[in-house]
Amino acid sequence: MRRIYHLRSQLMPYIYSSVHQCYTDMLPLNRGLYIEYPADQQSYQHPGEFLFGDLLLGAPVTAPGEGEQKIVRQEVWLPGDEEWYHFFNGQSYKGGQTVTVESDLNEFPLFIKGGYPLPMQPYTERMCSTPLTQLIVRCYPGREGADHSYTLYEDDGLTTGYEQGLCATTLLNYRKTDGRTLITIHPAEGSYDGQPQQRAYRIELPGVPAGSPVTVNGKRVKTTFDAALNALIVPVKTMSIRKAVNIQTNG
Repeated sequence: MRRIYHLRSQLMPYIYSSVHQCYTDMLPLNRGLYIEYPADQQSYQHPGEFLFGDLLLGAPVTAPGEGEQKIVRQEVWLPGDEEWYHFFNGQSYKGGQTVTVESDLNEFPLFIKGGYPLPMQPYTERMCSTPLTQLIVRCYPGREGADHSYTLYEDDGLTTGYEQGLCATTLLNYRKTDGRTLITIHPAEGSYDGQPQQRAYRIELPGVPAGSPVTVNGKRVKTTFDAALNALIVPVKTMSIRKAVNIQTNG
């Protein structure tokens, strides 16, 4: 439970942006698959699955596990022609098929669309109101030609000032062309009380090999590799939120 609550805190930039989408577009946070894939009859046949915002798909475990690690084997239908990635182990699956996954007590079937930027943050106890001074952007590999965006939404997390326009948005974009991956963090638009004006970034690129050359705004930078995530990590120093950040790699 502690691990999952910490994950909730880390995902709060995505969750908060998704809840704002509920407010503006009347889309539910937890969505039956048929909302996004109404033409596919399979989307009506899996009531135990749901989309959590635009990018995540969950299939909660509801059966008892077996053995010391309480392993559960579960069938999960993955929709569309997306490339889906298991959030906990990074394994990739093509959409349009039913897959069997195993889960122990530390995880559950949670999948994310490849080729989209997922906004996250370091763990914090006050997950909604702590200033977002470091933005984590995790991008699982997209297919050649992918060009997808996600909009980070922010406000003070405490008041209803957003009703008077006191809020900010930041467009995040993922592109893959000619074997190159380009992540763009566009300048923030809008303002609110307590808004951080400077921000550092941590770009997480699962599936990109260690040592792949990376540039940030045209300059070569040093990277690290996270073996647990199987991800290349690109640190971006603190800078104005009003400036664009362009990260490019040939991985």
